[in-house]
Amino acid sequence: MLEMIDEYSKAQIFSSERVLLGKAEIIRKFEDKKIRLRVHEEVMNLMYTSFIITVSSDAHGLVTYKANLLEFRRESEADKTYDVICELVEMLEIIQRRENFKIKVLLPTTISVYDSAKRPVLDGEGNQVRLPAEIRDISASGVLVQTQADLAVGQLIEFVFDKAGQPFLLTAEIIRRKEYESGLKGVGCKFVGLPVAHEASIRRYIFKLQLAKVKEK
Repeated sequence: MLEMIDEYSKAQIFSSERVLLGKAEIIRKFEDKKIRLRVHEEVMNLMYTSFIITVSSDAHGLVTYKANLLEFRRESEADKTYDVICELVEMLEIIQRRENFKIKVLLPTTISVYDSAKRPVLDGEGNQVRLPAEIRDISASGVLVQTQADLAVGQLIEFVFDKAGQPFLLTAEIIRRKEYESGLKGVGCKFVGLPVAHEASIRRYIFKLQLAKVKEK
């Protein structure tokens, strides 16, 4: 859970009600879910035993924890900063610096295929092409889909996404393709006409998966 803290040096302290109290500096990470902070006295005077801390990194983003204050001290009365040790009790949220963080998945699905004008692509019997496929990664802007069929850049696919509560239909345009040694084809797709509510549902789904992966470490 705490391995990522090695990459972080800055922090913000919030009250349990998410009111910003001020900034802090991460000095050290311990093995037992504890970290040492340097906190200015103006912030220290506002802190309670339980608080919220968000640690930040330009490369990795923001991670928010519920924390408990364990001990604090300062070298002298003239010193305006405190040496604080706190315990990170629970991870609450991760926000990636990348706008559309991508996460690997393995989600079987069925895709319907359209041409670039959103006309159904038909098979030899006049039926719309519907193909078994697997979603191999997903972000809030698109997906990587693997299938045995030979799809073309510019074509559109539709599939039902049912991993974030109420199922909904997603439409995506194929923008790149790749053939693997196994014979499978991969198509990178960007979502088209994605409603804000559906985008938010995908982001929540990705966050839950990412949080589960971090807690496994």
